[in-house]
Amino acid sequence: MASKHADIVDAVVTYLNGLSLSQEFTASREAAPTYLREELDSLTVDVLLGAVTRKRLTRGGLFDKTFDVEIAVQKTIDVSDTTDFDAMVELCEEIESAICAAGQTMASATLTAVDRDQVADEAAIETGHLFVSTITGTYRFIS
Repeated sequence: MASKHADIVDAVVTYLNGLSLSQEFTASREAAPTYLREELDSLTVDVLLGAVTRKRLTRGGLFDKTFDVEIAVQKTIDVSDTTDFDAMVELCEEIESAICAAGQTMASATLTAVDRDQVADEAAIETGHLFVSTITGTYRFIS
């Protein structure tokens, strides 16, 4: 039997793969994604297990658990033109909006927050012409 965290990640992958967004992709669950440079010429969307927080609610062992799900969006872009960059930013915003859709639950866990610390990793763009952005969805489950 898979962990609750893994169940949530698998549900997010399935959900993302059912969407019709501005760019086509197939999301996949990864433990530690590693790619050759040329593999990132096409869009990759990886879903990973993130942080877990547990708070005891009762002496009897009831816990409030939060599970972070990391969605890494990556693609080589042409830095001489903002068109590629803008398209990737738009895709990330579409993914965020889809995840925030009303009533979103994954594997019986309720979405409580969506976060993206930065639009894209500036160092990756400068050194490798690579757009990298990570969207974090936080899901809550009480057990």
